[in-house]
Amino acid sequence: MLTGPGAPFANTVNSNITFDSNKLTVSQAGIYELVFWANVSLFPSNTAKVAVKFKVNGSSISTLKVACKSNANGDYGNLAASDYVSLSANDYVQLVVASDTTGNINFESLNLTMNLIKAV
Repeated sequence: MLTGPGAPFANTVNSNITFDSNKLTVSQAGIYELVFWANVSLFPSNTAKVAVKFKVNGSSISTLKVACKSNANGDYGNLAASDYVSLSANDYVQLVVASDTTGNINFESLNLTMNLIKAV
């Protein structure tokens, strides 16, 4: 899970979304568009797979995830995903990062955008 005060996403546009150390919380129920992209600048090994998926209220919303694989030392990877989710007031969204290999994963850039598409 991406955590900490320097976690690479924060809200600056939507007044109904607040940022905490590891989640984005909505104050208004509705249909939200989630858009995510990241550049992986360091894999745990030269054969590691790295994957990211969305969670809502701590639970996976789908078994689907986006993944990329390192094929050599110094490889660079890109991840991107989008989804539409129905959220109630006070629901929260998190990004979860996983790898099939123990070690460090570095993201050079990362962005998660949440947009309210339709209030309900």
